[in-house]
Amino acid sequence: MIKKILLGVLIIIILFISGSVYVYRSTKEFLSTPYKTERVDINIRIKKGMSDKDIAEIVYEKGLVSSQKRFYYFLRFLHKNKGLEVKAGEYILSPDMTPWQIAEKMIKREVVRYKVTIPEGLRYEEVAQILEKEGI
Repeated sequence: MIKKILLGVLIIIILFISGSVYVYRSTKEFLSTPYKTERVDINIRIKKGMSDKDIAEIVYEKGLVSSQKRFYYFLRFLHKNKGLEVKAGEYILSPDMTPWQIAEKMIKREVVRYKVTIPEGLRYEEVAQILEKEGI
């Protein structure tokens, strides 16, 4: 009787360890492998107050990661356990970036920067016209 119980406990421990190793390896592979090998610039905009789930959905829909759910859990882990957050802004990302690189770029707020010259003395309507003309 005790042998059967010990055998059952041993089987449960082996299954738990095997499952943990599988999850660890597949997560490590997901985070370190680009979704695609092609270099294509994709522009995404993260708005202030967006949740990790919303961000993961945008990144997935733009074809930057292979799994929306895994990227969401990764962002959630960074947010909850490490105190790191994705910052609002406009980003240029590519499918040849790993999910880790994508998250890092958004956490460090490596946003698109626009250079615009605004002559002195313009009214705000004229400044708005210049910005609109530049596509900002």
